[in-house]
Amino acid sequence: VQVQRGGTLLMEDGKITGNVDYGLYIHDRARANLQRVQVYECAGTGIHCAGSVTMDKCQVTRAANVGIAMVGEGAVQMRRCTVTDCADCGMLVQGTARGTLTANRFANNGLAGIAVSSRSTEFSVRMNVLADNAQGLLVFEGGTPLVSNSELCNNSVAGLVIISGGNPVVTSCKIANNKGCGVLVDADGLGEVRMCDITENGL
Repeated sequence: VQVQRGGTLLMEDGKITGNVDYGLYIHDRARANLQRVQVYECAGTGIHCAGSVTMDKCQVTRAANVGIAMVGEGAVQMRRCTVTDCADCGMLVQGTARGTLTANRFANNGLAGIAVSSRSTEFSVRMNVLADNAQGLLVFEGGTPLVSNSELCNNSVAGLVIISGGNPVVTSCKIANNKGCGVLVDADGLGEVRMCDITENGL
């Protein structure tokens, strides 16, 4: 499915499966509103968005690359969705992509539940669960997400990883039972961690 040149798509209760490059490709000022849509088993990226996407109660799973890629000046509003079993990241946020993720679950993804290098100060993660990934949340290359009231648990490398100038603000989160570090700051990473419960991690 491709939405482009200012086009607008409303999709409800549908399935997008088995596509070669992208399940859904949104760009050039286009908008998509997805309600209860399943995107799965794409040979590339599940959803690639350089436009605007709103998602509620959707599932993205088993992408051979990234589950959801927010790029350029893309914007996302995402609620009550699950992103699981993708080979790379559940969600990759780059450029100046912005938006709000509320009450979603990112689990069993290869590199990270969410990876953020977007320099937008308007990207927030609230009440999400990032569990059973390699890294729960990876912030790098100047990424500046605001993360609050979320769970970063049971990841194999670390719950929160900040590297290469990443600079998140993480508040009131549970970072627990990760097999490696609860929080790993390395290679010129920055960040603020406030009022978090960091407990029972491997290191």
